[in-house]
Amino acid sequence: MKKRQSSPKDKLVKAQRNFVFRSKTKFSPVKRENIFDATHILSQLEPVIDYLSNWQAYQYKVPFDGGIILYGRRGTGKTLFARFIATESGARFLDMRDFPVREASLVHAWQPKDIANLFRLSAEWVKKNNKPIVIFLDQFDDWLEVHKNIVAELETAMDGFSERAEGIVMIVTSKTSPDKIGGSLFRRGRIGIHIACTTPDVNQQTILLRGFLGKYEHDPNIDCRSIVSFLDEPSPATIKGNVAEVARLALREHRLRLAKGENSPEPVITENNLIHVFLGRKLDPPTGHTLSEKDKFTVCVHEIGHAIVARAQGFMVSFVSNRPGLESLGLTGVNDELNRTLTFEEMKYVLAMQCAGIEAEKKFNISPSGSGGSDMKDLDDEMRAMLESGYRGNILKKFGSQDVIRDYENAQPRSEEMSIAYETELAQLSKEAHLKAQHILNFFSSDTIRKAAEELLRKEHGVMLCKELDALLEPKLSEYHRLHNVHDFLKDQN
Repeated sequence: MKKRQSSPKDKLVKAQRNFVFRSKTKFSPVKRENIFDATHILSQLEPVIDYLSNWQAYQYKVPFDGGIILYGRRGTGKTLFARFIATESGARFLDMRDFPVREASLVHAWQPKDIANLFRLSAEWVKKNNKPIVIFLDQFDDWLEVHKNIVAELETAMDGFSERAEGIVMIVTSKTSPDKIGGSLFRRGRIGIHIACTTPDVNQQTILLRGFLGKYEHDPNIDCRSIVSFLDEPSPATIKGNVAEVARLALREHRLRLAKGENSPEPVITENNLIHVFLGRKLDPPTGHTLSEKDKFTVCVHEIGHAIVARAQGFMVSFVSNRPGLESLGLTGVNDELNRTLTFEEMKYVLAMQCAGIEAEKKFNISPSGSGGSDMKDLDDEMRAMLESGYRGNILKKFGSQDVIRDYENAQPRSEEMSIAYETELAQLSKEAHLKAQHILNFFSSDTIRKAAEELLRKEHGVMLCKELDALLEPKLSEYHRLHNVHDFLKDQN
């Protein structure tokens, strides 16, 4: 008798069963010590882990939401938390992306029957093994865009099995919040637990950096608080990746020392290693151009001017750099991640910072450097932003707070009278900013500016951290804060 050959359909059914019952879990375990400063997330995960860990105690007694969505920007730890749930609970973990489905034009094409089979087979596995199962799908919002036709089947499957087969939990990640995705899939009973994975604040970033550094030999005196302020994208994934790059750099330096015959202990991460990697991603790409010593000093004076005026007014200066790049000759990093809205008075402080570099150069009879033009443009942009956001000085008060200064269709003031007042107000704000910067720099004196500029000039990487700058500015800095009743925002972040 001729043996019947298996059809593609039979092969797919077999492959799907084998995936649920025989495939090995591929994810890397994540333990509690691998997660740093995420108490607000962990507290929301605890009930889920407890349910999966003690499934038999809950079974048929207390209903559980069929799924969880972890949403937020990329790199905020969404997949890490899903792996943590599976690790801590010991639940069976299935990555839905690996579930066998038919392929059409090399694109996985899920059909309603595939969803039904996945949940049916998962229910069989739970019943056979008396253990819970996690169905995981990364980038769920992207998946839904492609598979809108089977959302109804997914809702039906979750409704059915959440009642008849406790122990199946679906965990998905998404860049988009469930509210924006919309639909009834995210109501209670389906994917009803919504956990936001937000970008960590400065204190959390510092803890993350210390945690990732703890895996390697490193200088215990590293100023992690200043280092994280270099980041443009301060996500856990970015910090972890940067630390790995720093560790490779430290290892390379160690190997080079050994190759030269130097007596070198085990590779140790230094603050300079961190500055090289973290700041290297923030600064402009290097040009390879060499500045004269005079020009280097001018750049240092310019940037120290910005930094002194910022610190005098209480703002944190994460770093001052004289490293030339494609767009600038130097850079002062003023922390603007204060998680608050600046008052108009504080916005005036920002204006003074913008013109402080030019005012510092004037104290040394230096003609404005190449940064002067960009500083003035930034100053003009900041002043216009103030006026357009509602600021009214004495000149514009008569127009009332309800008036819109600009007609946004043609970007012009609404009347000739307002146009004159508008430009006059800009000139007044500019004058006040320059006078404020001059006053602060005079208080700190040319000697202080010179001393700080020369110290910056000597820096190996051309970078000075806030703690080093503050040490050079004392006791003048504390005296200025006391005399002018300045609140130092840096202290809020420590």
